[in-house]
Amino acid sequence: MSQVVPDPWPRVLNLTPHALHVYYYDPPIQPFIIASDGELRLKSYVPATPPGTLLYYRQDGDLEATLPVIPAQVFDGLDTTSPGYKHLHDLTERDAIIVSMPVAHYLRERTDLTVRIYSPATGPHSAVRYGDEEPTRKGQIKGVKALEFHERII
Repeated sequence: MSQVVPDPWPRVLNLTPHALHVYYYDPPIQPFIIASDGELRLKSYVPATPPGTLLYYRQDGDLEATLPVIPAQVFDGLDTTSPGYKHLHDLTERDAIIVSMPVAHYLRERTDLTVRIYSPATGPHSAVRYGDEEPTRKGQIKGVKALEFHERII
C-alpha cells in the first residue's frame, strides 16, 4: 500500500545556527541530524546603563559579597539581515520551524506567522551531553532527545 504524499509537502526548517542532533532513542545512540537552513536571529542591544553592584548580605546582617551587575541585553524584533529571515515569507500553517528559545518566544506572539514553532529541548532531562569520550567537551550539549512545541499565546 503506497502512502499519499501531500502536495506541497510540509517543510521543517532548522533556523538555528547549527545542525540539530536529535537522539530519540534511549539510551541515546546515533542521532537524527537536521541541517541548518540559516540562522534566524533577534535584533538586540545593550542599554547605556552604567554597571552597578548588588550587595549580598548574610542572614545575620553581615555583608558577604559585592556582586557586579551589568545591563541586560534587550531583544528588539527580528534581525532582517540574518540568513534564516528569508524563509519566513513563504511559510504556511502546514510548515514547521525550529528556532532558538528566545526566537520562539518572540515568534509565538506574532499574528502574521501561522507556522508551527519548535525549539530544541535543552532541559536536564532532554539534553544529551558529551561525557568522558571527549574530555575537552565534557558537559557541553551535543544534542537533544526532543523538541519543544511553542503554543501560540495570541
